[in-house]
Amino acid sequence: MLTDTGVKTAKARDKAYRLADSEGLFIHVMPTGKKFWRMRYRSGGKEQTLTFGPYPSVSLREARGMRDNAKDMIRQGVDPAQAGKLAPVLSAAREEDNFETVAREWYEQRKDLWRPRHAHDVIHSLERDVFPLVGNFHRVWRSRSRGRFLRGRLLARTL
Repeated sequence: MLTDTGVKTAKARDKAYRLADSEGLFIHVMPTGKKFWRMRYRSGGKEQTLTFGPYPSVSLREARGMRDNAKDMIRQGVDPAQAGKLAPVLSAAREEDNFETVAREWYEQRKDLWRPRHAHDVIHSLERDVFPLVGNFHRVWRSRSRGRFLRGRLLARTL
């Protein structure tokens, strides 16, 4: 296992080399003297390398924490490199961007075009029948089987 002083004192050589820590984590020392935390793992039967960041910006303790998080993802069947690429896209979606919020925004835009009684019926139907079933679903949850299930639940409801 590496120590912080061992990483600090690692010197550049003619060729890049590695200093192993544990559980696939290592520091990659470049001929220029730059040092990067990396981890080797297998995904889909192929060996992959995940880079956590440069030393000293990422400390030994932080790198080990990142390694543990990546190992947890691998145990859950998620490729940590792919999850890292998707994270900015998924975080761009607003947390409150669920079905109920979008439906209420749609209702506010449309209600002036309808007669008051129809507008009341629309929002009342949504609140009574739809929001309890799918109000918290995010846009990511699009699937035919889920749609069939919800349609069956709505049709089976007694009036």
